[in-house]
Amino acid sequence: MSYRGAYNLLHPITRSFDQSMLLQAMRSVSAAPDAPEGVVAVELLRTPPDFWAESDTEKLLQTGQAKRDEGERKGPIPIAAASVMSLDKTQNPRGRADARVVVVGDSDFASNANIIVPGHVNFLLNTFAWLTESEDLIAIRPTGRDSLPLLLTPLQQHAIAWVAIMLTIQVVLVAGFATYLLRRRHQ
Repeated sequence: MSYRGAYNLLHPITRSFDQSMLLQAMRSVSAAPDAPEGVVAVELLRTPPDFWAESDTEKLLQTGQAKRDEGERKGPIPIAAASVMSLDKTQNPRGRADARVVVVGDSDFASNANIIVPGHVNFLLNTFAWLTESEDLIAIRPTGRDSLPLLLTPLQQHAIAWVAIMLTIQVVLVAGFATYLLRRRHQ
């Protein structure tokens, strides 16, 4: 499922982010309401309003069908968040002013199979740059034409398979039958 939600344009990680991401089996994340003093959390990614938090994940995994049930949390739902905790510079040996953490509700976005999606690479590298306080490295990197994956719906996949396999077989059979009829006629 292609991510078509909202990016937090005020946070350095997603400030000028406009690339698509492919997030599957996402989990919601949110800041604890009773966060300690000095901890500030912000949402980085949110789902669109027509999404919901599926509560029966076992049924979803078994059937592959998602259905919105009564009582399930409606969108927009945060699926990535960043948190900062202020530190005392004098007690920190490296002189850092804060501790940082980013939580993403989909670990597969950084897997080898999914990292080819340009939005994943940029989000991951921007996150690393922000976590290491190297904010000058946060950027949207250019993508080449050959780095974009072809994302097909199941219907498109079936259509391509049908054309590639069934239509090819049918063309060969029709050509063979036509050859047979022509040879028979000219004998």
